[in-house]
Amino acid sequence: MRKSRFLLSAGIFALVFPFFLSRRMRVFRRTVVHATPETVFPLLNDLRNWPLWTEWSRRSEVHVSYDGPPAGVGATQRWEAGKTSGVLRITHSTPGARIAYTLDLCGGKYHLDGVISLDAAGPLTTVTWTCKWDTGENPFARYGGLLFKRCLGRDFAAGLANLKALIEGVR
Repeated sequence: MRKSRFLLSAGIFALVFPFFLSRRMRVFRRTVVHATPETVFPLLNDLRNWPLWTEWSRRSEVHVSYDGPPAGVGATQRWEAGKTSGVLRITHSTPGARIAYTLDLCGGKYHLDGVISLDAAGPLTTVTWTCKWDTGENPFARYGGLLFKRCLGRDFAAGLANLKALIEGVR
């Protein structure tokens, strides 16, 4: 009897809980590098540099192509990895300060907006990587959003650690 009550309660909780989750998800990670924003910025603003430091290109075989200008607003990276594909496009670029981008996954089924900002403090630069997206009307898609948030946060942290090591020459 207790087991069936527990299962019933757990089932009700699983059905009701996503209605209390926000449909708007957000991830941000931050690191401090020993370099000026002018040193860091080209690694962010030119999408051809992203495979040098992002975690995604280290984890699996990724086929990448580029469109538009080589860097700055309009620079576009198209990629495929297994069954997943994406288009990342820089939408805003302020030299030495920040870039903003959009990322469309799986033929536009999922849309994310991201910003990487640089804040100088003497010889150090704080790099903050933020991304947000909307999980949509379906409350049960928010479970997937929570999982994606966790995975993306892990990838952002690893990417920023890679960026820091690349800039500082740490092995």
